[in-house]
Order: sequence, then C-alpha cells, then structure tokens
Amino acid sequence: YKKQNVLQILSVGRPHWIKGYDDALKACSILKQKGIDFHYTIVGASKNNEEILYLINCLGLESHIQLIDKIAQDEVYHYMNKSNVLIFPSIMEGLPNVVVEAMALGLPVISTKCGGVIELIEHEKTGWLVPTRNPDALANAIQDFAKIPLTKIEEIRLAARRKVEAQHSMEQMVLGMESLYLKVIIN
Repeated sequence: YKKQNVLQILSVGRPHWIKGYDDALKACSILKQKGIDFHYTIVGASKNNEEILYLINCLGLESHIQLIDKIAQDEVYHYMNKSNVLIFPSIMEGLPNVVVEAMALGLPVISTKCGGVIELIEHEKTGWLVPTRNPDALANAIQDFAKIPLTKIEEIRLAARRKVEAQHSMEQMVLGMESLYLKVIIN
C-alpha cells in the first residue's frame, strides 16, 4: 500500500439508487471545490446509466470519474490493489462482500453506517464510518483520510484484516451455518 499524488477512490456495486452513488458524486464535487486531487472509479456502474451520467455532467466531474461496467472478480481485485480507499456510500445494505473483501486485501474503507457494515467497521480503528445520505460528511472523511499519515493507515489496514480473518474466514462461516442449522433442527 502506498499513497499516491492523486487520491485513487473506488466503489464497487450495481448502479442502483440504494447504493448511494448520488451522495458519493456530490461528495466528489465538494472535494473538487476544496482542491483535493482525486480520481473516482465506480466498478459495476454502467456507462449507460443516465442518472449517474447526468449527475457527473451536472457537477462538472467528467475528468474525475470513471465508470466501469460489471467485470470479473479478479479484475475487481486489480482495481482494489490500484486504489487508495474504497468508499461504500450505500443507504441500506446487508453484510456487503465488497467491504469484507477490501478489508481482507488491505484496502482502507470509508463507509456509511448502514446495515451489516457497523459489524465490520469500528470508526478510526478498522475503517471510517459516516452517516448515510450525507455528502458533506463523506467528503470530509475522504479529505481527512488523505491527510492521515501512512503509519496510521497501516495500523488501520492491519486491524481491518485481522477482524475479517477472525470473523469472516471460511471456517467461521461454516461453523456459523452449522450452528444456525442445529438451532433450527433442534427447535
């Protein structure tokens, strides 16, 4: 992991209103106004999505945003390895695989406080949390992240990976499913 001159921001997910991309794009507009040098890639957001394209154009973000259609998982990991931070701006969510995967790969995560994310991320310990539907808070978190010393980022990356390994390993998931099945069968 290394910081880059241009902050490389990534999101991964289908282009649906519940994913909060409108809030992420508004946060990017705030970053642009503050003079933060960034590039935001959204993997899984179709280049034909009128709502997202309209907002990018309306906010004057054409040179800062890249939309990538759905791609294979190994290609997603390639983008994760090239990025500085994953933002997860969802409004509602279960336990998002992309956040678990990013944490396992050592990609820092800034996420909204939605659904199962709060089980994964402890603010400023294993990632960063912001309120949902709050582009200002998201922009501030990204701006603050850009200023954090690399030693602190490394500490958070390691803690995030350890948490995922402890709670979301294959062994943990199998034991959890077995436990659930036994509860259902016995009751």
